This record gives sequence, C-alpha cells and structure tokens, in this order.
Amino acid sequence: LFKEFPLHLIFSAICIIINIFSNLASSIFVSSITEIITNSITKANETGKNAFELAFNGSLPTTMMGIKFNTNITQLLIIVGSIYLVAVFAAWFWNRTMAIVTQKYMNKFRISMFTKMESLPIKYFDTHPHGEIMSLYTNDMDTIRQFISQSLPTIFQTSLTVVGLIVLMISKSVWLTLIVFAGTLAMLLNTTIIGGQASKFFIKQQVAIGKTEGHIEEAMTGLKVIKVFTHEEESEKEFDVLNEQLRKDMTSANVRSNIMMPINGNIGNFVYVIVAAVSCAMYLSGAKNLSFTGLNAMSKPEFYALIVAFLMYSRMYSNN
Repeated sequence: LFKEFPLHLIFSAICIIINIFSNLASSIFVSSITEIITNSITKANETGKNAFELAFNGSLPTTMMGIKFNTNITQLLIIVGSIYLVAVFAAWFWNRTMAIVTQKYMNKFRISMFTKMESLPIKYFDTHPHGEIMSLYTNDMDTIRQFISQSLPTIFQTSLTVVGLIVLMISKSVWLTLIVFAGTLAMLLNTTIIGGQASKFFIKQQVAIGKTEGHIEEAMTGLKVIKVFTHEEESEKEFDVLNEQLRKDMTSANVRSNIMMPINGNIGNFVYVIVAAVSCAMYLSGAKNLSFTGLNAMSKPEFYALIVAFLMYSRMYSNN
C-alpha cells in the first residue's frame, strides 16, 4: 500500500498528527486556564480588583509543560481557536485523501484478484461453490476496504494519541500516571482474553458466510434441477445446518466483542475515581508531586490545574 501511494499516506499521516495535537492541546490549555482562574480569584481577594478583568485582560502566572509564564484567558482562547481551525481542515484533508487511496487501491486489488482467478484451473471452480467465490469479491473485499479506510488510520491515530497522553501525564504527575498504567494493564488483560476469543469466532463467521452464500447461489441457480429430483427438503436441511452454524459463530463473535468495551469502560471509570481521590489526598496531606519540574509541593492553583487536566488525560487515555 505504501509503495503505491507514498505521498498520499505521508500527507494523511501529517494531517492526523496535526489533528492529534489539537485534541491534546485542549487538555493542556484547560489546565492553564484553570490555573489562571484560580490565580485571578486569589489576586482579586488580595487587591480588591475584578477577578473577571484580571483573568481575561490581566497577566497572570501559569504553567504549561513545566514552563512557567504570564498570560491571560483571552490569549489562550485565541491560540486554542486557531489550533482547532487548523485541525478541522487537517481532518477534512486526511479523510478525503484516505478515501481516494482506498478506492484506487481496491480497484487495483479487484483487477489483480480477477486476473489471478482467470489463471486458476477448472478444478478450483468445480470444488468451490460460486457463492463462496463471489463472497471474496463482496464481503472479504468490504472487510479490506474498512481496514484501509477506517481501521488503519484509527490504529495510527490511537497509537500517537496514547504516546502523547503518556508524555502529558508524566509531565503533570508521575504518581498519578502509575495509577493509570495499572488500569491499563487490567484493560490489556481483558482485551487479550476476550478479544482473542472474539477474533477466532470472527474468522469462523467469515468462513460460514462464504459457505452459506455459496449454498444459496447454487440453490437458486439450480432451482429447476432441485425441483425435478424433488431435492427441496434436503436442500432446505443443508441450508438450515449452514445457517445455524453461521448464527452460532456470529453470536459468539459479537457477544465477546460487544462486552469487551463496556468492561474496559468500567475499568476506566474506576481509574478516574481513584485518580481524583489520590490527587485530593496528596494535596490535603501535603505530599510532594513528582513531575517534569521535579519533586515539589503543590499550591492551590497548581492542584486545581493538576486535577482538572489529569482527569481529562485519564478519560482520554481510557477511551483510546
């Protein structure tokens, strides 16, 4: 795929990276905005000035990725808005580019597949139902199309998002990051066990679909022959067996795939609660927080910024 469409895929990857950065930027800026609001209220109480005016037009200290500087909410909102505007165009471009790549690749793939099939011996077609062969051009090709257009970009996007979130979480708090990692291990264990079982049944499902469609196609094509030899009941019994096997395989595959995400979601909710409880316990007990800036005690503005940002990180991490 990369050999045939290198420029398209590189361009799509760049657009996906821009889109990921915009998603992560929201949590970064929310943390800084929270810290500015807290500092504006504190300063307003000390000086008697308007907290709203200080937050939006003043110059208040905040921390972003371990770097301390002075700014206000208005400036941050302009930056965030600009990032989101670029992200909208990036998302549009990479979706459009991947759609073009998918259709061109599938066209070449179908031609290559048909050319290969023309060179096969007659024995192959005699030993395989026509419906099963046609299933290769419909169901299997559609599966490949979904992988190229949806699954492949999603895997790339999710991988980079997870890496970015790990960096952001460590920059805020190593202790809370370890809690998220513990939840991740539980999710991986669940995905490995249930996902592994689901994949086996999805493979069986595709095989069963091919056999069922093959039987239907042969039955419809040879309907006159079936009626002449009064083979209706036997044909119906064969269909019932194939259809029942397809039902079992589809049920087993979908039951396992459908329960996997809710279980991971509940693990993510559990981690979310633990992160909130531990961060509050750290602040109330005066425990020092380990981050990019070192081992430091948290002030009230830093605590509010930490808990708001880290809860967003843990939620985004669990969803990915």
